[in-house]
Amino acid sequence: MKKNKKHLTREQRYQIDALLVAKKSQKEIADIIGKDKSVISRELSRNSHKQGYSARFAQEYADLRKERFRGKRKFTQALKDQVIKKLTEEQWSPVQIVGKAKREGLPMVSHERIYQFIRQDKAQGGILYKHLIPTRYQIAVLIQLKSVIDFRVSLSSLLITSISLLSTSPSL
Repeated sequence: MKKNKKHLTREQRYQIDALLVAKKSQKEIADIIGKDKSVISRELSRNSHKQGYSARFAQEYADLRKERFRGKRKFTQALKDQVIKKLTEEQWSPVQIVGKAKREGLPMVSHERIYQFIRQDKAQGGILYKHLIPTRYQIAVLIQLKSVIDFRVSLSSLLITSISLLSTSPSL
């Protein structure tokens, strides 16, 4: 049987709720509803709360997500200015910028879009990329590039020298 790719409806969510109460497995629920088992698994993981799955809450969560992502979020000049300020003055990463905007309910593009913006800026000779937190690889390269101190003396040789000086010095 071919499974359809459309979103779950309110009725299907109530059907999932009833089948869960009847102790049906996710695979059985998927077969009954006509969806793939991964759809059921995703629905349960996204929309369950402490007391378990509730069709009413699941529909509310789905409606909220649908509303939040309605329409395209544009990377306006105001958003670009905000991102530049956070990157340069406050040294925030793109993930931190997006997370803070999401917590405050402010419109914001994804962190990937911010990274694209930084790469475009670098290609045009900008310096925004210099404000990114270095990755482990970049740190390892910087450590390898550090120069070795010329004429360095090991601690063991200093210890031997100091002991020999103490033993040869006249006693008071």
